[in-house]
Amino acid sequence: MNRFHFQFLLTSVVLLIAGCSGGGTGGTTKNTQTPTTPSITAWPTAGAIVYGQTLASSTLTGGTASVNGTFAWTASTTAPTAGMQSESVTFTPADTTAYTTVTGAVTVTVGKATPTVSTWPTASALAFGQTLASSTLSGGAGSVSGAFAWTTPATAPGVGTASESVTFTPSDSTDYNAVTGSASVTVSAASPTVSSWPAASAMTYGQTLASSTLTGGAASVAGTFAWSVPATVPNAGSQSESVTFTPTNSTGYMPVVGAVKVTVNKATPTVSAWPTASAISSGQTLASSTLTGGSASVAGAFAWTAASTTPSQGTASESVTFTPTDSTDYSTVTGSVSVTVNAPAATPVTVDFGTTYQTIRGFGGSTAWLGQMPQAVATALFSPTSGLGLSILRVRIDPQGSATGGGAHNDPYETQQWDWEAANGLEAVTANPNAVVFASPWTPPAAWKLSGSSSLQDDGLTWNQSFASCSEGTGYCGGYLDPNHDADYANFLEDFVKFFNTTNGFNLYAISMQNEPEENVTYESCVWTPEEMDAWVANNASTVTSDAYHTKLMMPESNSFNPVDASTALSDTKAEGLISIVAGHIYQILFGGSIVPYSIPAGDTSKELWMTEFGPLSTATPTFSEALTTYGEAIHNSLVTGQYNAFVWWGIYGAPTNAGSYGLVDNSGNPTVFGYVMGQYSKFIQPGFVRVAATANPVAGVYISAFDYTGSASYANKYAIVAINANTTAESFSFTLNNGSVTSVTPYQTTSAGGLAAQSAVSVTSGKFNYTLPAQSVTTFVQ
Repeated sequence: MNRFHFQFLLTSVVLLIAGCSGGGTGGTTKNTQTPTTPSITAWPTAGAIVYGQTLASSTLTGGTASVNGTFAWTASTTAPTAGMQSESVTFTPADTTAYTTVTGAVTVTVGKATPTVSTWPTASALAFGQTLASSTLSGGAGSVSGAFAWTTPATAPGVGTASESVTFTPSDSTDYNAVTGSASVTVSAASPTVSSWPAASAMTYGQTLASSTLTGGAASVAGTFAWSVPATVPNAGSQSESVTFTPTNSTGYMPVVGAVKVTVNKATPTVSAWPTASAISSGQTLASSTLTGGSASVAGAFAWTAASTTPSQGTASESVTFTPTDSTDYSTVTGSVSVTVNAPAATPVTVDFGTTYQTIRGFGGSTAWLGQMPQAVATALFSPTSGLGLSILRVRIDPQGSATGGGAHNDPYETQQWDWEAANGLEAVTANPNAVVFASPWTPPAAWKLSGSSSLQDDGLTWNQSFASCSEGTGYCGGYLDPNHDADYANFLEDFVKFFNTTNGFNLYAISMQNEPEENVTYESCVWTPEEMDAWVANNASTVTSDAYHTKLMMPESNSFNPVDASTALSDTKAEGLISIVAGHIYQILFGGSIVPYSIPAGDTSKELWMTEFGPLSTATPTFSEALTTYGEAIHNSLVTGQYNAFVWWGIYGAPTNAGSYGLVDNSGNPTVFGYVMGQYSKFIQPGFVRVAATANPVAGVYISAFDYTGSASYANKYAIVAINANTTAESFSFTLNNGSVTSVTPYQTTSAGGLAAQSAVSVTSGKFNYTLPAQSVTTFVQ
């Protein structure tokens, strides 16, 4: 109920009470006039005001009543809230005595007030593409409490500093209007996202990046990819180069820089003139020809593409490669240059058949521990026509037999291995009737041996005569022969001689007293000092040397042809005459040593020098180069420097097993690389040939020896010249043959391809002929 209604009701009640109390019965009544309530026919209208103003600010206009009077706000100090408000108005008659006031209600319009903003807020910066909603408004002050906000927060302004509309909304939104102003907001260009960089097409060194096309690539906005510095000339290879993504909207978005791999191929230089080549001799490689001149578009050098090529005689076009100095950025260029190959410049070699040296007993190998040799193997090794023509076989004397015999022939100390070795000897002599067989013991029977000092001093050396452990059993390895059994040992060796001779029907050529007497090892061995060997030879060797078979005594078969081993016996007049062959091995050359001449004391009876064991101490598969150099040169040096009468390989056939060395043929009789090299000597130099003078080492890497036969035996050839070319280039020689009747020679040649292949005969005119030895080869010239 508003104030007007309440006042109207109150007035009506008062009037009613007054009328009811007018006069009482039975008394005197005072006649008082009662005011009349005027009639209001129209209430006035109110002028609009604003929230915060009182009703006094609203003017009442119009209004009519039944009497004269005035309308006024009942409570003019009232400040109504905004909106359409019904407020109390009082009509006061002009005659207030006769008439009463009348209160009614009039609607007044109260407008919202507009607050005052003393300070507008500041706005945080935006990136292009963001809306105003992402910019935070800070600060700002209004006359009433309220909040500032962007008028259109979805607006995305452009780059730069812009004034954007801000609205202040009072907390009392019923009574106050919102106020709109502006705030400056800074919008910077945005950085787009590149989800994938483009691929670059390959280019060639010397071109700029502008030559490489960029394909593909994707970013969060439209735009283009391009090389950042298109004038860059990158090096050859896979290079990482800068690429810039430029948005189409370059105002709103910043460029983005990344890296893209580009393949830069080597450039091919231009050769404007190829060099000229100096002439070489036949047999020389291109490395001997000098390239002169030549020019190209970049710095570099010319060289033969395959410098190791040996071109044929004449004029040939050979490949030359230009290699740029800047090999990183430029590729090589191959062309061709003509080179003239002249006839070879021959190195002179002289062979004098009138100057002679040692007689050759032959070449051979050992079957020790190899069992019985297959017939096909024996033929391949010993036949002078279809095989290698070996003429010496070394067999082993097994020490493990019984004095009562027990082998196939029930001879003393005979074992199955005696039987095998006797059979091997027969096969060798059957294949080559000129062959001889000799036997070597590795130890006396164990029952006759003692274990001695491991540091015995003798002849300035230390000798280890203690027993060594080995699979054969105690006493078979190391130790020394008990002097009380010296005679027993001599009879033991003689028993083998008799067994071998009676079994085969031909005589054993020689017998050794001990293999490697200085070696105490874990296989059969026995250590003899020089004095012990001398004493045994002087007092017991005649048991063998004076038998009915005229068996020759061989000693000492030292490991490295050490003169100390035999010197005492050779200087003993009682012993030296019983020694026919001074033997030794040459393993020192595998450990940096060399072959040196062996001196027999002056006044001694004639002695032959035999090299009775050598081979590779390895199971590695041998190469032809190895066989030619280390082992072919060993044969040459044994014959020429050592002046040995015989050269005997270790394991004569098969791959390394118990023998410990690659054979000259395999188990089927096929020659190995060692067999081919040995065959160049053994096939053409049979027992009785004599080494003659020859230019032994005409150039580095070439070894030449020559031989002549003046005996009565019938051989396929009389003369033999063996030439080893260990070099990797061909070598040409002019041979002069003196004091011989040579009209032509047939070369037999072995290279890495193998074989002992006969070549075309070469005419000898006035004792001279020319020949070019192939690289890495051994050639024997025979007539």
